[in-house]
Amino acid sequence: DRLRQKAARRFFEAIFSPVLIAERLTAPADKSGRQRAPRERAAGKVTGYFEPNFPASKLPTARFSAPLHARPEDLVMVNLQSFDAELAGKRLAGYVEGGHLKPYATRADINRGALGQKAEIIAYMDPTDLFFLQIQGSGRIYFSRDEGGHELRVGYDGQNGRQYYAIGRALIENGSIPREKMSMQAIEAWLRQASPDEAARLRERNPSYVFFRVLEDLPIPDLGPLGAQGVQLTAGRSLAVDRRYHGLGAPIYVVRDGKFASEGTVKETGALFIAQDVGGAIKGPLRGDIYVGSGTGAGEIAGQMNDPAVLYALLPKQIAKQYPFLDGARP
Repeated sequence: DRLRQKAARRFFEAIFSPVLIAERLTAPADKSGRQRAPRERAAGKVTGYFEPNFPASKLPTARFSAPLHARPEDLVMVNLQSFDAELAGKRLAGYVEGGHLKPYATRADINRGALGQKAEIIAYMDPTDLFFLQIQGSGRIYFSRDEGGHELRVGYDGQNGRQYYAIGRALIENGSIPREKMSMQAIEAWLRQASPDEAARLRERNPSYVFFRVLEDLPIPDLGPLGAQGVQLTAGRSLAVDRRYHGLGAPIYVVRDGKFASEGTVKETGALFIAQDVGGAIKGPLRGDIYVGSGTGAGEIAGQMNDPAVLYALLPKQIAKQYPFLDGARP
């Protein structure tokens, strides 16, 4: 393994140059009305996600009351880049009626039966489990011994086009969870303790709704689910990014908790990731979401990850020469 690591490092150092990823921010005008020069911000953030394992049922029960929907037959997803190159990474979703594309049903609408018979039901789940499966975008569901005792891997197969809303924000704003104690585990604990109606109202604050498909015959069972790039994810190496700013397959060096020293260097060590996935909550050039792995242990790690970070794009050296970067601010 060490020989492979050294060979990989030599390859990347020989072919690529690290370029600091920064976001240009428009500065407000001064008191005289003159426009100030824009400034750049390089402070980013990385979170973690994982492949969860959840119990499920083939039939609805009091516990397993939420249907796990496959992609509806009338859902249309539009890649706006096909119409305008400046809209790269932006998408619309909806349904066609009378020759017009209309917004698709919200989470609340779907919970009240808006899909009708338009979407196959893969299984039935606990409503809170389904909510977190949709946040992760893929996972494993398993059935009881009475229903065969088998397991299915399911993956993302579309979204209703509604803007993602982080429900943790609502819990902070109403004082239910202090900001410093906010985590995925804290949100889940609140949902489990709330009444069914209260929990449903909070989940429905997020109108975004994800649809799934069964992932069959994955080439390497021990690896993660398929990411947006179409390859299986690798724990600790696959990164979800905002596709408007980063191409899938791009190598990105992430320095977690990195801080600029006075001379412009970056302290702390980092790790190399490959942009292989996307996420509804991952917005902007300075955001990354690290795939941690599968199961409960990975979920504990992912739920606590919310770290400041500095990101570098590894560009082929001939291309990197065209872009300015901070001298010495290399990993």
